[in-house]
Amino acid sequence: MLVPIVKRLARHADVKSKLAEGRKRREKLNRPDFVWHELLGSFATMGSSAGAKGLIHDKANYRRVKFQALKRKKTKSARLAELRKVLRKAGVRWPEKKSVWLAENFDLVANLGGPRKARARLLGCEGREAMIEFWRQFKGMRKGEKYPRNIMMDCYHPDFRDCIAVDARIKGISRALGLSFQTYEEEENFYLKVAKEASLDASVTHLKQIGDRLLTATGLIESNREPGSDMWILQLVW
Repeated sequence: MLVPIVKRLARHADVKSKLAEGRKRREKLNRPDFVWHELLGSFATMGSSAGAKGLIHDKANYRRVKFQALKRKKTKSARLAELRKVLRKAGVRWPEKKSVWLAENFDLVANLGGPRKARARLLGCEGREAMIEFWRQFKGMRKGEKYPRNIMMDCYHPDFRDCIAVDARIKGISRALGLSFQTYEEEENFYLKVAKEASLDASVTHLKQIGDRLLTATGLIESNREPGSDMWILQLVW
């Protein structure tokens, strides 16, 4: 049932546009400060995606936490104080904890030779597991594989094209369909199969753009629709 629905939704103009934007994200890998930028982005959205608006998309705040800006602070305590101020101002969730993580991670990137050499070290890793381990050396990234995987999927790295981030949106689709899974891998494999059968590139979509149209049953189900029908699923569009 899900495959034909996903195929239909993928033909929507707005979804096509978002898929094209996803492919452009591979250009992020060309950033000399890719590693530091992605650490900032991961912590901005960890716990609440709203943090990205205040930290990443607010140019004034972002300038203050760029690697070179922090480098001008002569001591670790000065960098920590600056990070704490900016994260609070930006509305990032758990600013105290994340400020400490970022201060520690600044030192790790510096010890790797700076942002450019850190990026080169990452891209020199052979295979998916090596790249995940690279990211897991950083504070705040050591538990699980979610954020390391998300970073590499979001930039459309070829080693991560057969991955799907099983996030709240994907889980919402599963609940709406009445599906249950024993493990993360089992749920991921289910949606990888859906993506393959629908002729979609899993890493570009993460099924998220499609998921935005299937998201979420709570509060969006029309009372006159029968759960499980195609029309019921299609009523979950925003």
